Amino acid sequence: MRKKKLLEFHKKGIRTQLIVYISIFVVLPLCLGLMVLNIYLQKVMSDSKVRFDSSSLLQIKNNADQIIEVMNYSTSMMMVNRDVLESLRLLGECSDSYELYRARSGLSGRIADLESSVLNAVDGKIAILTSDGYLISSYHLSKTNLDYEKESWYDTILENGRKITFQPELIRVFRAMSNYTIKDHQHLYIGRSIQDYSGRSLGIIMVQLSASKIWGNYTEALASSGQEAFYILDNEFHRLIDYNGRDASFLNRLSQKAAGWKLDQKHVLRGIMGGTDYYMAVPLEHSGNILVYSIPASNYREELSGIASGILVLIVLLVFLTILTMFYFSGKLSRPLIRMVDLLEQSDSGILRLRDEEVSFGEMNKLIASYNKAGERIEELISLLLGKKVRLLKVLPNDNTRIADETSLLIMDFLVELTDGSIANVEIQKVGYAFPGQRSACYSADLLLRQYRQVRNQMTKETFSYREISNVYTIVLFEKSTSEFHALPDQYIHKFRQKSDTGLQIDLLQEFVFVALDIYREKHQNKNIEKRLDGWLTFLISDEPEDIIALIERYPDFKAMYEQIYEICRNIEQVMGMFSKELYELDRNTVRYMIDELQEEYQKQKEKNQKQKEENQKQKEENQRQREEIEYLKRQNECWMKEIEQIKRN
Repeated sequence: MRKKKLLEFHKKGIRTQLIVYISIFVVLPLCLGLMVLNIYLQKVMSDSKVRFDSSSLLQIKNNADQIIEVMNYSTSMMMVNRDVLESLRLLGECSDSYELYRARSGLSGRIADLESSVLNAVDGKIAILTSDGYLISSYHLSKTNLDYEKESWYDTILENGRKITFQPELIRVFRAMSNYTIKDHQHLYIGRSIQDYSGRSLGIIMVQLSASKIWGNYTEALASSGQEAFYILDNEFHRLIDYNGRDASFLNRLSQKAAGWKLDQKHVLRGIMGGTDYYMAVPLEHSGNILVYSIPASNYREELSGIASGILVLIVLLVFLTILTMFYFSGKLSRPLIRMVDLLEQSDSGILRLRDEEVSFGEMNKLIASYNKAGERIEELISLLLGKKVRLLKVLPNDNTRIADETSLLIMDFLVELTDGSIANVEIQKVGYAFPGQRSACYSADLLLRQYRQVRNQMTKETFSYREISNVYTIVLFEKSTSEFHALPDQYIHKFRQKSDTGLQIDLLQEFVFVALDIYREKHQNKNIEKRLDGWLTFLISDEPEDIIALIERYPDFKAMYEQIYEICRNIEQVMGMFSKELYELDRNTVRYMIDELQEEYQKQKEKNQKQKEENQKQKEENQRQREEIEYLKRQNECWMKEIEQIKRN
């Protein structure tokens, strides 16, 4: 079996063999090797990027921790300083006086010194809000107009005491002191309660830290596409600061995702949220805050796919060059056949003539001549049936010529366009359909509408004219004609066209030709073939040796067609392979036809049985009526007998 398949492969064309060998031994190993290399390099690049991103995020985290620690240390030193506490005590006890002014100025000076020294590197700002409402900073000494005592953030800071409290709402206090616009989430705000040695609250100290100092230059390494975002969130996932942050819906989804997180300050947590966003998270050291980095998953994958795309382009290029080489070496041998195939494929639905190649092989010239001869034969048959010379332009698709999805016992069915624009539908029916006239009229109307649409599409609304609509011919040949045609046993060709009863000449475009081949065969038995049309009809209907010999003697060109049929029939296996689908359709249609006949016979028998049943019911009712009459007569007779007996006794 394997040897047989190998021999069949060696019979293939040179182009087929060249493509197969180069594909198996060159292209396929090369593609597999490049794919393996692509997978390996993509994994290496992915692992390297993950390590780089994790390292960069940890550096941002360490930087933020250091800045917060510096702020914590500097504010702690200020909060326990005796002079600072004494100044705050004076602000709470003294009325407006010179000592009060000196206390406020002293606090403002200490704040300015702290901002210009320790907090200068982190662009930090400090303000003190006393329990009596004084708002003191390096440039502000007066009381505030904010109703801070009713704010929840104020109570929270007092409750936490000297512990640091992250409160984004402190932005309102710094906005009240500032002459420039402070944007949301661009600064980290921290508050701490200031208490004396007895634990009594003297006010709160507030710190503003620049987010840009916290992010540093590390964001530039991670934010390459412009879609990346950084956040510092509190333990309830409220936004403290962000870099290129997104809307609140993202943080809501992230908070739901974080329910199962197990964070570690030394390791970065990575994951994908909803298949759309890639994230990394790591906790800070203070107050349970979380540093989060996010990027759309598509952008993240795009960054990793660069090398894969490059290798893919290389694979495509190598395959293309290989195919180009195969075409170059095989083109000289197969170019004439390719030209013929291209010519057939470029036609919208089919052509009937091919141009001879100037430089070609003898077999190719023979194939083209045979193809052209087939078109000439179709032209001749249609010309003889219509009674006028026609020239075929092309074969049309036959998909839409059926108004309904009918199945039929068709031997042949094709649709052609003539050079004058008219359309001819030719079919040979194994068994004639019922209602041939009605069916053919429907087909003809469908073809006429098809031609109308084609002309309308080819012309503009202004240039369209019904003069451009050409005739439509419907030609039907019956191997076994229906009963209507046997009403005229001497006629086997019937031509129809619409005609006025007054003699008025109007071209209504639709013409029909019906040929009853079975009637022709009966009429021309043992008769000589006189006309060319008789030769064609004999070729189509008869397979008797005597008729074939008589036809070839009268018209020798039919011999070539019989030889072609003989060559096809020599390889019956190939014929079955070529027409297996058609034979299947034929068998299926035959079964359906037989089922239709049986269904009709069953329906008639059912109606007959129903009629018989009704008659039996009537007979049963009549018998019942007669039985009732007999019973009545019996009872009447018994009465009479009793009366007679009574009379006898008397």
